[in-house]
Formats: sequence, C-alpha cells, structure tokens
Amino acid sequence: MFKCRYLKIRRKKGQIYYYCPKKRKNVVKTCYMECLEKEYKTPKQMKKKTDKQRKLEDSRFSIIQKDLSRCYFCNNKSKDWHELIKGRNRKKCIKWGLCVKICRDCHEKTEHDSKFYQETRKLAQIEWQKYYKKSKEEFIEEFWRSYL
Repeated sequence: MFKCRYLKIRRKKGQIYYYCPKKRKNVVKTCYMECLEKEYKTPKQMKKKTDKQRKLEDSRFSIIQKDLSRCYFCNNKSKDWHELIKGRNRKKCIKWGLCVKICRDCHEKTEHDSKFYQETRKLAQIEWQKYYKKSKEEFIEEFWRSYL
C-alpha cells in the first residue's frame, strides 16, 4: 500500500483510520498522498548464506548418481543439485549424500508434481538403506519418517 515509514494504520471501534506520528495527528488517505514530509522505507536486504551453509553446499556428493554431468531422471545436461528430501531434512540430505544433479525441467517437476516428489523420497530412503546398510527404524530416527 503506502511505503512511508511514518504512516500507521489504526483501528478504533471497528473503524480504520490513518495516523502520522511525525505530525501527531490523524491523516486522510487522499491528503497523505500529497504530504511533503513523506520518507520512504528502505527495503530489507536478503540474508546472505553463512560460511557454514556455503561450505556444506559446496561439499555435496551423491550416493545415488555416478555421472554428475547428466540429469538423473531424463539424461539431459544437468545444472542444479537437488536434495531428494526437502524442508527440515535438506541439510541431512547433503550430509548423507542424498543429492542428485538434475536439469531445470525436472527440478520444476519435483516442485509441482507431488506424485513425482513422493517417488524421489522413496528412492532416497531405499538408496540410503542400501548404501549405509541401515534399517528402516534408523532412517526414521534420522529423517523423522518413512516414505515407503
């Protein structure tokens, strides 16, 4: 709506009104548009990745895929790393090697197709249990749930 750092929207008995703490009075919406004392808010900067996070992402590896130059799903040229289980388990996927290189189209598919994403999580669990020779219970202990 408005980006002046002083304009406040207040409510009294169900009625909405605008208040300017700099002028110390209520202001009308149309009057506010011509205000000469407007100061705009400075946009917040996005957080930069911490060194710890950057180092973790730079050390990604895959226990599933051997040829990292090709997309794991469609065999096209790959650009992006993809963690097979996202959300709170993203760092654990990087730590355990549950990452694959995929193309941009397949990355979009994992984001928008829930059935395809469910299959990638099942694949991650199967490969983790096979590679590390661990049980289903140990997977649940590490990743909080079973996808099989």
